[in-house]
Amino acid sequence: MKSQQLLVDVLTEMPIQFEAGGKHFNIFPKSLGVKLLIDNMKPQLEVDEENVKISPHLECLRVCQEKQDLVLRMIAYATTNKKWKILDANHIANRMEFFRKNLELSDMATLLIHILKDDAEDILQLKKFLKITHEEERKTKIAKYKKKGGNSVNFGGVSIYGSLLSFFAETFGWSLEHIMWEVSYANLMLMYSDHIVNIFLSEEEMKKVPFTLLEGQTDVIDASDPANAEKVMEFIKNNNWK
Repeated sequence: MKSQQLLVDVLTEMPIQFEAGGKHFNIFPKSLGVKLLIDNMKPQLEVDEENVKISPHLECLRVCQEKQDLVLRMIAYATTNKKWKILDANHIANRMEFFRKNLELSDMATLLIHILKDDAEDILQLKKFLKITHEEERKTKIAKYKKKGGNSVNFGGVSIYGSLLSFFAETFGWSLEHIMWEVSYANLMLMYSDHIVNIFLSEEEMKKVPFTLLEGQTDVIDASDPANAEKVMEFIKNNNWK
């Protein structure tokens, strides 16, 4: 997929649509909550990675035959986008039974391929396209010129709570439920990767930083500042959003 179209799909959280039993369904972009549920089930599928390289669809067909209940549960999760429905055992059971009666094995296999697709591939592609990867590399190189001194001691950040969830809670005031279920995992990771970070260097430290690491610096627009509203809109309009 072209990067520009991928960006639009990720930003708008565009679902994949399909029909079953005369009804329309969507495979929604995985939220962090759904991703964790599906990732926890993946090992039970016992997918043969060598067979996947040869023929992904044939391997998924085999998995759908041998692990049908597990596949149907994954499809039920992937086609539900509200926490209360995802965690409602009756809703998931009813949806699994509906798909069991109205989907061919080949259809299940096609949907399974979409569900098992690694979000990391799209995230990496967009990070390169948006030059986030370049900024991460530049930040790492510049940080090396910061002298390690002072009496600061850091604690925490040893788990997903401190390293990820707290960032969104503190930055945006989001609840745990919103972070886990209301935003796609891909958007969360791109927001986290591209959040503004300041590295304060002394004059002596700045003199040691190669000019090539500084010349790529661009003006950063703080979209949270109402005074920058026109700049933000101008930035959006000037991008080729196809």
